Amino acid sequence: MNQPGVVVEIKEALHKSGLWANLTDEYKEYILTIAVKQEFRKDEEIISEVNRSRDLYLVTDGLISVCLIVPFEERRAEIVDQLRPGFIFGDISFVDAAPRSASVVAVEDSVVYKLPEEALREKMEADHDFGYLLMLNIAGILATKIRQANFVLRDHKL
Repeated sequence: MNQPGVVVEIKEALHKSGLWANLTDEYKEYILTIAVKQEFRKDEEIISEVNRSRDLYLVTDGLISVCLIVPFEERRAEIVDQLRPGFIFGDISFVDAAPRSASVVAVEDSVVYKLPEEALREKMEADHDFGYLLMLNIAGILATKIRQANFVLRDHKL
């Protein structure tokens, strides 16, 4: 689907994403058992803004755009980020249970793995150590995204 060498196996992508940091082998195996492979064609929408789903997604192949709809400018989509293999998306809604804050679209044929929110929540409630470590990892991923956004804003202001 992509250029040679760009396809990333799910284990490598989970490691690269930061989601696997500090997880035991048992916890890693659990995530692998619930992961659902999904393929998207170029220009296909993966998530729409304001969608109420709370699943996490991991990119393993292709290129994904995160877009905001600019309502006062003929509803055009403004690309705010592009995600390659090893990136997670859906993390904000997973944490705060609010509707999706952006739309996500495949820029080219892409493969993502869905990590169903319901299965993750059930495991988090049954095993608090897993829940703590998973949320700690998601907090780290979100902190990195906020820090990167701060740098972009700073660079545009200067």
